Amino acid sequence: EHNVEFIYAISPGLDITFSNPKEVAALKRKLSQVCGFGCRSFALLFDDIETEMCPADKEAFSSFAEAQVSVTNEVFLHLEEPHTFLFCPT
Repeated sequence: EHNVEFIYAISPGLDITFSNPKEVAALKRKLSQVCGFGCRSFALLFDDIETEMCPADKEAFSSFAEAQVSVTNEVFLHLEEPHTFLFCPT
């Protein structure tokens, strides 16, 4: 009616291990719950976090950018064509 779009934003970067499938699955479950309430617009925010990867992520990814893009792409595909999808890298 007033051209306002609700966008659910989440900042998982402080405590996620990007290479841990269980942690990525937990993030996707959380977003699925929000989808269940009718939300179709999302923002995945990785700003204002440490710039050093944990040892497990250093083994799995060549850079922090690669780790963030990997999780972001997986989340985007999981959401199955969200109306709006915003991504803020470190």
